[in-house]
Amino acid sequence: MHIPSLFGALLSSIGLRVVSASFLFGIGVILAKWLGPEKFGFYTLIFSVASIIGIPITAGLPSLLTRETASLVAANRVSRLKGLLVFSLGLVSFVSILGLVGYVFFVPVSAISSSLDFKYLGIIALLVPVIGLDRLRGAVMQGLGSSMLAQIPEALIRPSAYFFVLLIGYYIGSKAPLDYSLYAYVLTSFVSFFYGSYALKQMMGSRLRGVLPEYEFKKWISTLFSLGALSGSQSLVGNADILILGWLGSNYDIGVYKVALQGVALILVAQTGIGAVLSTRFSRGFADKDINRIIEISDAAVITFTCIATSAFILFLFFGKDFIRMLFGALYLEASSPLLILAIGQVVNAFSGPAMTLLIMGKHEKQALFSVLVGGVVMLIAALVLVPRFPLLGMACASSVGFAVTNIMMAALVKRVFGFDQTLIGVVKRRLR
Repeated sequence: MHIPSLFGALLSSIGLRVVSASFLFGIGVILAKWLGPEKFGFYTLIFSVASIIGIPITAGLPSLLTRETASLVAANRVSRLKGLLVFSLGLVSFVSILGLVGYVFFVPVSAISSSLDFKYLGIIALLVPVIGLDRLRGAVMQGLGSSMLAQIPEALIRPSAYFFVLLIGYYIGSKAPLDYSLYAYVLTSFVSFFYGSYALKQMMGSRLRGVLPEYEFKKWISTLFSLGALSGSQSLVGNADILILGWLGSNYDIGVYKVALQGVALILVAQTGIGAVLSTRFSRGFADKDINRIIEISDAAVITFTCIATSAFILFLFFGKDFIRMLFGALYLEASSPLLILAIGQVVNAFSGPAMTLLIMGKHEKQALFSVLVGGVVMLIAALVLVPRFPLLGMACASSVGFAVTNIMMAALVKRVFGFDQTLIGVVKRRLR
């Protein structure tokens, strides 16, 4: 593998994500100004709840599809690939139906309906299966080797369409901005989903036509349990900060904290873009048992992400308040300190390297799960101690500490399992030899 071509793929993927991040950032600015801290916090809480409800659909299945699709295509096992796709669609349909039944019969009398309102839970019920299916579509396309095309619906079409629809509503001046924002998101999610489905159909062509599906139920279900536990834990931990603030703080705290997360999203865009390329390439490297190729890919990712994360941290250190005041307004200036703390966590993540992707694609997700759970427990304990006294700073510190613990533990695990140090220290040592 040529490193320049790999860097080119990484930078192309990041470039697409930068465009996506620009729209997402614009969306965040419009929503923050239009809704105000209180309603913006409520909007954020709704999506956190949707992420938790969607765990049965999204937990593990996208990773399984990317990994198995790449492996089956390399081995030219078309009938097994068709069986995997049928199995995945059947599982998503079954879980979606169960969720719909649960929504219709049980949600109206639940405690959560009193705080979120039945109407908004209905919007969540619409969002969950569409977003879940779109992620599965992207996972299959990544497994087929088209990481760039796989990202277009989610990274470009949905955010750009949502941005312009929101912009129209903002300038027209809708009397119900929260409802308008949520319904607009549902509409643009459907548009993105149908475009992505068409793109996948074009990519597959006649490859599966007339092929009888073969199944490996035992293997897939067993893998899903381990991947699902890992992905589900990640989703819970990833949304825990918003849920904890909603529990121990207020919607206002959530709204301000979300603005800090908007800044961190500019760093995460690099990680997401890199991850889209890494999943496919690591999977093929493990399928070929080419550890040198895997090390080259990992090193390129560490260097790219570290440069971006460190640069962003320096910018936030010197211009964080100006950044927030100019884009979000003086109401959100409290977000500057949490933003800096969260950025430190991302720098640690960059130094640690793509440990999670390595472990998942190398079929060691069970070991990675322990690291995620430990990091989540550390974050929860720190949050319970800090948030009641310092809501925003406490949550940012707890989140960054838990995130750092998880990444450091997984980096140590990668070294023990695969025999090489994939952190920035390991990269530097290999380059100096």
